[in-house]
Amino acid sequence: MSRNHLRLIAYGGLTLSWVTASAAACGAPPQDVPNTQSQPEENVQADINAAQQRLTEIVMALPGVVGIGQSLCGGKPCFRVYVSKLKPELERRIPKRFEGVAVEVVESGEFRAREP
Repeated sequence: MSRNHLRLIAYGGLTLSWVTASAAACGAPPQDVPNTQSQPEENVQADINAAQQRLTEIVMALPGVVGIGQSLCGGKPCFRVYVSKLKPELERRIPKRFEGVAVEVVESGEFRAREP
């Protein structure tokens, strides 16, 4: 995945899509992404994709979460959890790190499907 793309999984009528985005730094620089130094890039990406699927199952069950995607934070992989409205009680329920990868919560509003 290039630095200028965000892999986005959203539910409620939206499908998997690629969205152009700039890779902004997360609040705190991520630390230890496990085994990224010794694995080939495709293996690291596969591990991150699998972790994203597991995180998606957890956070998409929370009311107010509208999507999850991958990005870069400080030059390292991170997850972004998109919420319709950022509330302290919702933010507390979303992990700051998941399987060694930083997690950033972003208030995005609701996602809407575009007309064809």
